[in-house]
Amino acid sequence: MTCFFSLYKEFVDDDYRKDRARGYPINEEFLSKRYECMLPEELIKDKTILDLGSCVSSLGAWALHHNAKEYTGVECNKDLCDLAIKNLSNYFDNWNIVHTDVEYFLNTDNRHFDIIVASGILNYYYDQKVVLDKIVTKTKTLIIDSQGPYPIVSNDPVIVYKKRPDGFHGYPNDLYYDMILKQHNFEKHAYSPDIPEIYNDNTEYNRYMIRYVEV
Repeated sequence: MTCFFSLYKEFVDDDYRKDRARGYPINEEFLSKRYECMLPEELIKDKTILDLGSCVSSLGAWALHHNAKEYTGVECNKDLCDLAIKNLSNYFDNWNIVHTDVEYFLNTDNRHFDIIVASGILNYYYDQKVVLDKIVTKTKTLIIDSQGPYPIVSNDPVIVYKKRPDGFHGYPNDLYYDMILKQHNFEKHAYSPDIPEIYNDNTEYNRYMIRYVEV
């Protein structure tokens, strides 16, 4: 069976994370499995997608290939934006890359999106509730791809803060997101906890994907 990203190799080749020593591996197989789990074709067909922290927009290639109506990627790194624009231009229409900070975009852009993806971005915020409170005003379906403390030893919402070179990062368990999003009438509709067959990076965190839908 052909790996999906063997059709779009530049989205792997241009991703700087493929060369890092620590963290999940960026390669054709990983990206294909990740998006198959995160954004199944039947979920995204004819939908508008907002990708927060879009890197080189490999998610955009997946979504548009599988008949999403429109893709918007938001990325603060201009070099990554330029790579996304270069590569998406080779294959697709109906996309937009926005070079700006995620919070600024959420504060200033008035559009509504069918699906918003927050993949690997929320951990960079000390107060994730502030960001989530803004996201839920712009969608009825939110997909969170995140990481939390491992092992999880509590049945209560937990967030652990770690100091990194660029400041404190927050690592919550899924119950933390449940608690915040319940306040906005969002419920958990799909949950893929601790998926080592995809995220095989042997870090001190467990990884999960969650789909929340407004009810």
